[in-house]
Amino acid sequence: MKKLYTSVPSIFAIGLVIILLNPVTGVTANQNGGSIEGKITNSKNEPLAGVNIALPQLNRGTISENDGTFRIADVPTGRYTIVFSFVGYSKVNRKVTVERDETAYLEVTLQEQTLETETITVTGTPYASDPLTTPTDVDVLAGKNKLSTQQTSLGDSIDQLAGVTTIQTGSQTGKPVIRGLSGSRVRVLDDGTPMEYQQYGVRHAPNVDPFTAERIEVVRGASNVQYGSDAIGGAVNIISGSIPQALDRDNFVRGQTLAEYSTNNSELAAGVHLEGASGGFGWSGSIIRRAGSNMHAPDVPTFRETDDTEAPKFSGELNNTDFDQVNGSIGIGYSIRNWDVNTEFTHWQNEHNFMLPNGKGLGQYLQNDVLNIEGSVKPGNNWVIDRPLPIPVISGSRARVGPMRFRVII
Repeated sequence: MKKLYTSVPSIFAIGLVIILLNPVTGVTANQNGGSIEGKITNSKNEPLAGVNIALPQLNRGTISENDGTFRIADVPTGRYTIVFSFVGYSKVNRKVTVERDETAYLEVTLQEQTLETETITVTGTPYASDPLTTPTDVDVLAGKNKLSTQQTSLGDSIDQLAGVTTIQTGSQTGKPVIRGLSGSRVRVLDDGTPMEYQQYGVRHAPNVDPFTAERIEVVRGASNVQYGSDAIGGAVNIISGSIPQALDRDNFVRGQTLAEYSTNNSELAAGVHLEGASGGFGWSGSIIRRAGSNMHAPDVPTFRETDDTEAPKFSGELNNTDFDQVNGSIGIGYSIRNWDVNTEFTHWQNEHNFMLPNGKGLGQYLQNDVLNIEGSVKPGNNWVIDRPLPIPVISGSRARVGPMRFRVII
């Protein structure tokens, strides 16, 4: 049996150690501004938690705490309109004047109101669509549901969904099959970027780890053609988590751990995800290692021993079925009022053996590294959002522009 071993790439170890050992520092506060505080209640004088508080002129906002209080710090001096909105209550607009080094205090009462809204449909399609005219079938794995179903391979992680199964060539290789179609007929995307290199053979699985993703979307139906003519069977989009920020909340650090053990091949998996933010600066990092020995089948007489055509070809310990994976990502980002920029590096490494039909082994080493740089510019006080456009369009004395985004993948 071929012995596999590897070590955690130094870039993730160094990156996570630097992040954990260096204290998260806050963004310098605005020395010439003030703050806005207040409390929000209903008609019965009960505090309302989770109310949206927005300053449209600054593209800033926050939400109320459990006791109904709120605070927006570092507000430049001036006169503003602050908007309070909450589902089931009428929207309230209040004028407020912010003085230098002063705190403006507001007490707001929201009145209950029955609201009727149009249908809102969240899909994995890249374009806006009408839910009444677009036949779209989307399944989403996220949160605790994803955590309880995720496996070593992408195919195994989603094969419990209706109409979805997987092609396995070992305990660590699984390609998704949607309604009987796979390979080049199923488009696999990593944050919307097609992974063309995973479709040519059963031993070339998608180079992603479900642990490092925030959610997984499986799209079926006629809308698949929006992902290209090769997405006849469907599309699977693996979406990573966004870089956090703490512009209107306290600085924080939080994390998540994973530990698994499988008895058949003594497979061990251990992973950790950490993220934190201080003001507009945020960071996140994930790393997971999975390693397994040879798989075991029931120890029964084989075809060669009995000449029984219904007997298995191999039994007992299946040589050349071990593997070793090290996957992870690290990202940093910075956000202020009108723009943000994020950088993320993702690493996927899989060293494994395959058992061939003749009983011999075939070793394979796969590695995939992706550097993603993404940013956005949001309209400011003197801009009016008309429709998403890649560049500004001048109309009269004012410019109309949608959020401008740029993305670089290396």
